[in-house]
Amino acid sequence: MLRRFVLGCSLVAVVVAVLPDLSEAAPPLALKRSDYPAGATIAALPATNAQADVLLGPLHRSTFERLQRIDGVGWLQAASWKFQTGRGAATQEHRTIWGYGINVFSNARHAMAAEADRKLRTRSYRVAHLAAFLYQLGDVKQTLAVVFFTYRNVEVESYYEYYGVAPASMAKRLHHIFSRQNSHLAHETRLLVKAMQKGPTAIPTNTPTITPMP
Repeated sequence: MLRRFVLGCSLVAVVVAVLPDLSEAAPPLALKRSDYPAGATIAALPATNAQADVLLGPLHRSTFERLQRIDGVGWLQAASWKFQTGRGAATQEHRTIWGYGINVFSNARHAMAAEADRKLRTRSYRVAHLAAFLYQLGDVKQTLAVVFFTYRNVEVESYYEYYGVAPASMAKRLHHIFSRQNSHLAHETRLLVKAMQKGPTAIPTNTPTITPMP
C-alpha cells in the first residue's frame, strides 16, 4: 500500500512540473501562495473523479466514482518544493510534495463514507475544531502526513511528503505549514457549505479546464 501511495505522490510531482502556476488567479477554494514556502510550484487540477483518483486514490480502497463523489465539483491542488541538506559534495536535495482535495458529495452520509474508506491506520485529530483523522510516518527514508476530515457533505483530504531526513528546524517548519494549510482548508470548507446552502445558483469554484499530462 505504501509503495502505491509513494507512486501516487510521484505522479503528482510530474503533474506539478508540467502545469503552469495558477495561484495568481486562484479561486476561493485554492490555498494561497503564502500557504506554501517561497518558490513552491503550485498547480490547480481538474476536479474530476479521475483526477481525484490520481491525487488521492492510493489512500482509498474504492474509486471516487464508487464513493459517489460529485464529478467536476470541489477543488484539487498540488504543490512541489525543494530544500537542501548537507554541504559541498554531501549536499542532498529533498523534494516536498503537498496535495489536497475538497470533495463534494450529495449528502453528509456519503462524505463520511468516503472518509471511512481510507486505507491508512489513523488516530483521532482536530482541525479548526473539527473532528479529523491523522496518519503519520517518519523514518530515515521519508516523512509522510495525511489528514482526513468532513464538514456536512464535504470531505477534505490533505497530505505532505518528502524523502530523506530533514533537520529538526526544517521538519518543524514543514509540519507547521501543513497544520496552517489544514486550518485554512477547514475555513474554506465551511464557506463552501454555506454558499451551497444558499441555493442551486451557489455553485462551488469553477474547475480549471487544463488537462495534465499522464
